[in-house]
Amino acid sequence: MAGLKLLPRVTPSAAAFVVLVVFTFNPLVAAFDRETCLTTVTEMINNQTLLGNSSVFFRDRNGIYSNITNPILTYKGCMQYCGANQTWYRDIGPRLTVWLLPICYLISNLEVSPLDKRRYVMVLHLLGDPIDSMWSLLTKAEAYCRCCRIAGADEVWRKELVIWWKDMVTWWKWRVQKMTRRMRGDRAGAGDGPAKGYLDPAARHAKNTATILAAIEELVGTNEDGRNRNPDHYLPDIPDIPDVKRVLVAETACELAESRTDEVLRTWFAVILYLFQLAAGFVAAIGGGNSSPPGGRIGTAMLLTWLIPVVLLSNHVGGFTSRRTCLQILEPFAKDMDLRGLLDLVRGCRADENYFDSQSWSGSIYTYRPGKNIFSAGKHPFWLLLLSIAPVYVSASIAFSIIWHTVPDGMSCRNLMVLGLALGWFLSAFLTWATWNCGLRGKSHWWFTIIKDFIIGIPSIVIIFLSCCGLFNSCWCWSAWYSLHENANVPLNANVQFEQRDRKLYPKIVSVCLCLQFCIFGLIMWFGRRGLGLMRWSEEERKRIWKRVDSTRPQAAQEDRERAWRRVNSTELRAVGGRVLEPNERE
Repeated sequence: MAGLKLLPRVTPSAAAFVVLVVFTFNPLVAAFDRETCLTTVTEMINNQTLLGNSSVFFRDRNGIYSNITNPILTYKGCMQYCGANQTWYRDIGPRLTVWLLPICYLISNLEVSPLDKRRYVMVLHLLGDPIDSMWSLLTKAEAYCRCCRIAGADEVWRKELVIWWKDMVTWWKWRVQKMTRRMRGDRAGAGDGPAKGYLDPAARHAKNTATILAAIEELVGTNEDGRNRNPDHYLPDIPDIPDVKRVLVAETACELAESRTDEVLRTWFAVILYLFQLAAGFVAAIGGGNSSPPGGRIGTAMLLTWLIPVVLLSNHVGGFTSRRTCLQILEPFAKDMDLRGLLDLVRGCRADENYFDSQSWSGSIYTYRPGKNIFSAGKHPFWLLLLSIAPVYVSASIAFSIIWHTVPDGMSCRNLMVLGLALGWFLSAFLTWATWNCGLRGKSHWWFTIIKDFIIGIPSIVIIFLSCCGLFNSCWCWSAWYSLHENANVPLNANVQFEQRDRKLYPKIVSVCLCLQFCIFGLIMWFGRRGLGLMRWSEEERKRIWKRVDSTRPQAAQEDRERAWRRVNSTELRAVGGRVLEPNERE
């Protein structure tokens, strides 16, 4: 027994790794290859070394045997004549290029927070916990929506929506009129286009105030109890701000909006390219056809379509170009507005040496926001959770359905893979939520989440890619033994069935999956339309603010000089005749 102590200790993770290596890189001797096995069995039938009524051939309920053009082996027959081991596909490159590599392009378009190299942890959290990543993004959008509710009543925001709708109707009328005149030969068209409507002053001020509140919400972060501090505490008396101060509010809000990233068009281009690549996999005239009839690889690719709404939402939420930008803009604003609470907050952030390091777990990473309770009133976190579950549920359901309808129909190893990955993602979200609510906070919860996402996310992506390369290319996995049991069979010449489903069944299921994902994204955009549009100002709005600021800046500067002189005069000089000296009365 003493000699056993000299043996190295084998951990469960090391044992699992060894099993994976042995299973993956097994020898190719007597390994399953459908084309090779078809050739071998056909030759044996032709030279009568294998009889057509042999028990190795599958027989259906009607007692009909397989024929020479379409031999169907039982599971035991496949093990005997095709080999028991797994082997890799011969066309790994085309499979990855058509179905999985475009997904990597989608991942690269995820909007990341400017936190040095730690920003790439967002990608790890996305792959290991897509539900919590989506839930965190929705929570951020809901926080922006609640900033809008604090800044103005619903009636104020409805005016903005009405004006926007009128602008759209007017623009389309002008567009149709212009095209009609050009068709008649009038080169002048219909002019330069209609002027856009101007927001109601109350709605415009509400949007400016909400933009500043959203910037303050970036700084306050999350309390240890999981709740966000109310940004309204740092910007009181919103409706009572005088007109001179409203110019400063508008200028600060415009500067904050211009400091946000805007990569929405680039992201939509990546999504369109992904859709084009999917169409190329089905339409030979676009992509040149597949190297082999697609089946299970389509389901594997559909398993990651939840990336579409997540990546689009992350870019619509956006982010600041730098974590210092918000501080640099709000500090002079707090001084000019004489907001002591906000000024102390900004200066406290500057003085805290650990402030930027703690941003990773205090809310600056939009896809990691474990505290889902938000200030003020609004949508309950439960409804946001349902919206965050929907993309993953749709992807897993569609992937399971496609893989089920491969040849033969039934549950195969890939179906178990889909179920395992989906359960892993749900478990990951539960662990993130449960550990936070059980008292794990701050940096400890951050590192727990990183380790958990690494354990779940990296193996998930590796298994998906290996599945597309032939990880489950064996008699056991192709026979659908889990659902067919003693009726498990392996068709050796299934190209005709695959091609029929490739033309009729699979495109319909894929279209349904993509439509559902875009519908989920559209629903999210509708519910969060106020908050998601808060930091996204059109060029027309920015020009309008700059023109207004430039026209009122001399007057505001003169009034500031007069107020400064009055403060000095009242504290350092004596009153003359019971009144304070005016600036033009100074000797």
